[in-house]
Amino acid sequence: MEKSDLFIETSDTKTVAETVAGVQAGVQAGLDREISPLILTPGGFRSLKTADPALYGRILAGKVLIEECSEVPV
Repeated sequence: MEKSDLFIETSDTKTVAETVAGVQAGVQAGLDREISPLILTPGGFRSLKTADPALYGRILAGKVLIEECSEVPV
């Protein structure tokens, strides 16, 4: 079975990881590939630029499924 990565950027990684784990088995059964979630904070994602440039580049080149932006007042 092929694998597909799913990158999720969130400030609440614990809650998102629990939510993904809770629905993954049911969703996975209907797919022809294994979904491998990668859940990072915004800082964790930025650190990939130097820690793992290849992964960082693949994430930037990937498809955006849902994009939500919350701006922090300055």
